[in-house]
Amino acid sequence: MKYSISTLVILMGSVSASHGSIVISPAIDPSGSTTELTLLGSEGTPLNSARWYGIDEGDAVFTYWRNESIVFSADLAEDDWRVGLTARNNGVLPDSYTQFTVDIFVNDSFFSTVELPAIQDEYRTTWFDIGQRSGATDLKIVWKNDFWVPDVYDANIVIGAVQFGQVVPAAPTAGVFALAGLAAMRRRR
Repeated sequence: MKYSISTLVILMGSVSASHGSIVISPAIDPSGSTTELTLLGSEGTPLNSARWYGIDEGDAVFTYWRNESIVFSADLAEDDWRVGLTARNNGVLPDSYTQFTVDIFVNDSFFSTVELPAIQDEYRTTWFDIGQRSGATDLKIVWKNDFWVPDVYDANIVIGAVQFGQVVPAAPTAGVFALAGLAAMRRRR
């Protein structure tokens, strides 16, 4: 499964929240899920700690190299879950580099490829579903698309935070009620 910017809900809204030196925007999942847990980038566990560095007062982490992994661990109640991944770039980007591509693994199983906005010096949060989960859950993020031209351009993903939110069931729409009423009327005849 591959998510792209067009299939994910991404807001550039003004609602934001601060966690340490990280400003998360949007602070609330636009689908209405409630954020149960926010982990700063520095709370992740890099698989190669020599290739991840602290930034933004040590609250976030970044890497210079593609195919580097970081794992965020959470103990989740049984429910449907969404993840908000907050990231930005550290370095100068060409106009053509607009997205970070990351592979997402849940409990060591490949889950999806997700594209995140690559914006200079401004965090953006991208939300995606990870489905029904419970108990110890590891979310591994692997950055895939580095870009570097010596002394000119340098794409370096910065992970500011990872949020876990419980999915809010969709409320029935007027159309559902209309169909239920129509079915009830047909049974009366």
